Amino acid sequence: MPPYVVIPRESTKQLRKLSVWGQPLEIAVLDYVFGDRERRAWYTELMRGWPSRTATPRLLLNHDPRAFALLPAACAQLVLSGHTHGGQVGVQWGKAAALTVVGLVEISDQGVFHRSEMTLYVTRCVGFYGYPMRLGIPPEIALLTLRAPRSSF
Repeated sequence: MPPYVVIPRESTKQLRKLSVWGQPLEIAVLDYVFGDRERRAWYTELMRGWPSRTATPRLLLNHDPRAFALLPAACAQLVLSGHTHGGQVGVQWGKAAALTVVGLVEISDQGVFHRSEMTLYVTRCVGFYGYPMRLGIPPEIALLTLRAPRSSF
């Protein structure tokens, strides 16, 4: 059974250092912030207090995938988001491609995205926002397996 980590609500904005099956992992949870200008400044100021990146993997849980473009470069290897519910309304072409209302306004709505040394995964989730329906976009419960990097010999 994989280890599960519960992060208390008061731990948002803090960088936590954990050990998962003997492997180090840094994890942080960021609150939702309205407004791109305020968000960029807030993220930069917040992360200024975090220690410099090391070889320890860093995971960032950030509700809104629009923030990915505003995060300081290389602040984490993996950023996990939801918020868009996969676009909720659209046409799904396989697991990795869809045409959605949210995607039409250039918001990362589902799947894997890359920026510099960072990867963003946006889950479609199972719920909805606003109007109580999903049309053409199936719900998703994502199960991700994180693996320690292999040593090079």
